[in-house]
Amino acid sequence: MPGFINNSHDRNNLNFLLCLDNHSLKQWYKVCSDDDLLYAKKLLDAYSLEIEEETKKKFNHSNVESKQHTE
Repeated sequence: MPGFINNSHDRNNLNFLLCLDNHSLKQWYKVCSDDDLLYAKKLLDAYSLEIEEETKKKFNHSNVESKQHTE
């Protein structure tokens, strides 16, 4: 999904965070620095914006198709 996260390094780190189970997340949290936490928050915030934008696009596309069928 292109958008707010524009390089493979950040995308891979985001995928790492999203795929952690509870145990692994707790282990990661024990060893990460404050900078790691800030970076993770920025990645998750950016991903949230990507999801929001993608949802808006799909919703708008769906509304356009719906209007075309009623005309």
